[in-house]
Amino acid sequence: MRGFHLALVAGLAALRSAHASESSVSTLPLLRETLQRPESVWSARADCGAYPPAPLPPALERTRAELEQLLRRYAPRIWWHPEERFGPMDPLDFLKACSLWSGPSSARSRRVAAAGEALPALLRKLGRKPEGRKPPAPENLRFEGNYPDFRRLSASELERVPMFWRLSPRQPDAGAAPAGTLRVLLEYWYYSPYNEATPIGIGNHEGDWEGIAMLIELREDARGALSHRPLAGYYAAHEGGAWHCASELDWTPEHPEAFSALGTHATYPTEGRKLALALDHAARGRAWESWRRLLPLELEPYYGFTGRWGPLSALGFMSGPRAPAPSFKARPPIPPEKLNRCLQTAPALKELSESPGSAE
Repeated sequence: MRGFHLALVAGLAALRSAHASESSVSTLPLLRETLQRPESVWSARADCGAYPPAPLPPALERTRAELEQLLRRYAPRIWWHPEERFGPMDPLDFLKACSLWSGPSSARSRRVAAAGEALPALLRKLGRKPEGRKPPAPENLRFEGNYPDFRRLSASELERVPMFWRLSPRQPDAGAAPAGTLRVLLEYWYYSPYNEATPIGIGNHEGDWEGIAMLIELREDARGALSHRPLAGYYAAHEGGAWHCASELDWTPEHPEAFSALGTHATYPTEGRKLALALDHAARGRAWESWRRLLPLELEPYYGFTGRWGPLSALGFMSGPRAPAPSFKARPPIPPEKLNRCLQTAPALKELSESPGSAE
């Protein structure tokens, strides 16, 4: 199946190259297929953290450049609470200090790999479960190092922390968009080593995957120029989240803004106290410009591991979160009535080659 999609992407690229001057040939299918199969234009990160670019034919090189510009354009600026201790962290750095355990609970677990041996290659192997066979006891990672203090992280260290992107498995209904228009839901994910919900430990757990998603509309004119505009954003909070129209969001002006709640890292479009599963507090402390280092989540060397990024607990909400996998936390579709409201207030389309401006 992977070979089929790679051949399809290559065929669409050849079509684009051969008919670059013909308005009847749309490049939107190529953009969609490339987002669905990032391995067609991006290289996987090595376990050591290297991210080598792949040489590409001109048509695909252009497509990659367009998509990277689009992905940077909608990556959020995240504000962290001034008292936050557990900010974003490269998952590969987290894995270097992890041991791996297997069992139905922390009390009935056996160690599978010692600290420093729970490397992505092992996690990938564990993630490939034979079809039709009962899965073994769930694996879970346990961090055995010292959590980095976000308050002491330098600006250059923060710039090296990756934000991950993925084309959401739950895409908008293609039939609902006008002809010549493509709507895509882009997910942005980051990792934090610890979720500190309360000072007394209730709701706390190791490992935390959080983020937002942006619903984007793309359109191609007769010249083949690509235009775009934001329609809405989904801000994840605990086990749920909420959709907000682009006109309801704050912009930098070129990026959507998000606020990470103290300790829990639930994301909100505004600061202040929020009543969710916990009493969250989001405030404008340190800013993280997440577009400085964007990586495709599906090409991460640990992607597909089916265990948890933290010890198991008898209370499910205090266990480590599920690992990124194809079915991982797919964002719910935007309700039709909400989409209609967002379309009425969405900004005008802007050519991708233009300097990004305010979405208002």
